[in-house]
Amino acid sequence: MKRVILSFVAIIASVFAIGQGTTLEEYNYVTKGYKIQIESGLDDKAEYSWKDIGTWKLTWPSGEKRECEFKWLMKDEVYNGKTFSHRCATLMIYKRTDISNGARHYVCIPEANSSSDLWDKTLAYLNEHEMETSAPLLQTVCYAMMHYASKMIELNNIQADATTEEEYNYLTKGLKIQRNSGLDMKKGYWLYGWGRWSTTRGTQERVCTYEILCKESSADIASAILMHYQRVDISNGADDYVCIPTLSAPKALWDQTLNYVNSINKSSTSQMRTIIYTLMKASSYDISFRG
Repeated sequence: MKRVILSFVAIIASVFAIGQGTTLEEYNYVTKGYKIQIESGLDDKAEYSWKDIGTWKLTWPSGEKRECEFKWLMKDEVYNGKTFSHRCATLMIYKRTDISNGARHYVCIPEANSSSDLWDKTLAYLNEHEMETSAPLLQTVCYAMMHYASKMIELNNIQADATTEEEYNYLTKGLKIQRNSGLDMKKGYWLYGWGRWSTTRGTQERVCTYEILCKESSADIASAILMHYQRVDISNGADDYVCIPTLSAPKALWDQTLNYVNSINKSSTSQMRTIIYTLMKASSYDISFRG
């Protein structure tokens, strides 16, 4: 009976976690209210709390330092006298930290099933503010979003092994050859489809497809994330296979991914914004290898 009760509680908790998108009030709290709250020493909004997720940083040779901090906005719901807490939005705080008046941006990543109007507000923010032209800002946000996406594997209680160089090379080189040549999947692995999202600007259309490389095992073991970026409105558009390593992967592999971010940062801010936006979309979805 105890097992049944625990299972019922887990089901109720999952119901609160699924199907409730970010509201406009919550969106405004994340993008505006939280900053006022911190600066004024005010308490959290009633029925809400914040959960720290992680901070990822970049330092430039010139000494400039930038970082992105991620927090979950959690809301308490009461059912049958029990309180359940669920995520209702993600706050990303961009900071330039090497100077006292460095830029700060409070960006909301809505929940997956939020209204298109809220997602459009987040995309408009990426398009219209300093992110439009600030290459270092875009680079920092993109690199941090990749770490946050990788963190989501762990946050979904999925085991993640450190990405190996062989797995990295498979995703960035071998998989493209495999698909173009009709070859079989690398033995001992399978790909979990996380999702596919796109952005358009005028006649330009860019797409990112995300998949998680998994080891065939009795347990759910993730090895890396594949990001497949495509420019699809022209015949010779970019077709990039990019590996986002697990958080425990060697620094050398993360440095390779950073080199990719640096290369597109110099050539296409539109591509960078597409990658950032689709990483936000991907990370708003839960990951479940079963069912």
